[in-house]
Amino acid sequence: MVIETAITAVLGALICLDRVVVQFMISRPIVAGPLIGLALGDPYTGLTAGAFLELLWVDRIPVGPYVPPNDTFVAILTTAGAILAAPVSGHPPRELIALAILVFAPAAFLGQKMEILFRTWNDGLVLQAMEDAKAGDAAALTRRHLIALGRYLAGSLVFLTAALTCGTWLL
Repeated sequence: MVIETAITAVLGALICLDRVVVQFMISRPIVAGPLIGLALGDPYTGLTAGAFLELLWVDRIPVGPYVPPNDTFVAILTTAGAILAAPVSGHPPRELIALAILVFAPAAFLGQKMEILFRTWNDGLVLQAMEDAKAGDAAALTRRHLIALGRYLAGSLVFLTAALTCGTWLL
């Protein structure tokens, strides 16, 4: 279970980067769930959880300064938690998937708070990047961007690891 948790956390953190970088919409639950399920050998569970969660949060997209609840965290954690907590190999029962959604739903709002915190924290980097741009220091400007991405990636990785470990135990 440790290896599966690590795989889920790393892949999930990379998927979560889509919320702040390129925004190809890979981070939507309908895509994130099956990707995590595929990595854990059960894309059907990911599609089931992802489709249900997509219906819950389809109208919450990150437009402008609005930071929606982090539905990506819930899709990743629900899919992985249901697969890892299943009593037998194969598809987890629907009831376990529903319970996993209930257990991991608060992660959406914790993730929202985390994103707001990182955006606020990165405001200082923006001011420093402006100074780097005025000075013509392209290397420092690139470094500021990478620091911001690294913070978000590390925060997502830690959050997913902790939430999946605790939540799977609870399931």
